[in-house]
Amino acid sequence: MPVSLPLFLVLFTFVLLSIALGLKFYEWSRRRELSAMLRTAAEDPAARGSQLLREIAARPPRLEVWLGHLALLDNINKLIQQAGVDWSPGRLFLVMGAAGVAGLFLSLMLPALFVWPGTSVAVAVVLAYLPYYFLRRKRTRRMTAFEEQFPEALDFLARSMRAGHAFTISLRMASEDMPDPLGLEFRTLFNEQNLGSPLDTALYNLADRVPHLDVRFFVSAVILQKQTGGIWARS
Repeated sequence: MPVSLPLFLVLFTFVLLSIALGLKFYEWSRRRELSAMLRTAAEDPAARGSQLLREIAARPPRLEVWLGHLALLDNINKLIQQAGVDWSPGRLFLVMGAAGVAGLFLSLMLPALFVWPGTSVAVAVVLAYLPYYFLRRKRTRRMTAFEEQFPEALDFLARSMRAGHAFTISLRMASEDMPDPLGLEFRTLFNEQNLGSPLDTALYNLADRVPHLDVRFFVSAVILQKQTGGIWARS
């Protein structure tokens, strides 16, 4: 095996680990900043949840800004969110790097099976890609499950509002009665607007998390009814 192959894989792993550690550091810094802002809000009775959310969103970490130019962090965060796993971009990069190193060690321990150097590279790349592939598959299954549950959820909302409940109350009831992933997405929607985010913004966030055409139609219909003073606007 040429010397350049392990050197390339070591450098590749080092880059992945550096990005992962950098993301971890900025996540820790952001949590500290958020805690300080929450303490300030608790000490100041005039502070409002919506103002706090806007201030947090207006100041992204520098590393996220840099990665945002490559559309990397946003795409990975969206993938993780849509897959419904409790991961972070840093953890994903870390697992991918570890899998690539495992592929390298496998090729070194079994030289008879990896005589051609290109095979070793292919094994390392495939193993490094597996965590990303796992997330994509999990996202596909989760989005399919949401799509199957969505018509029943719409029927639940319609029946609840015909019974006299407000839209937000019906939304909370649906989030408690429906199984995940739809129940989780509706709870996120309800919690966002309950914490001070405008209903329009919370709905747009739902459409961004669940990129289905039916969800976009639902969001457009609710916002239109809200603007025209329909039954959906009651709270």
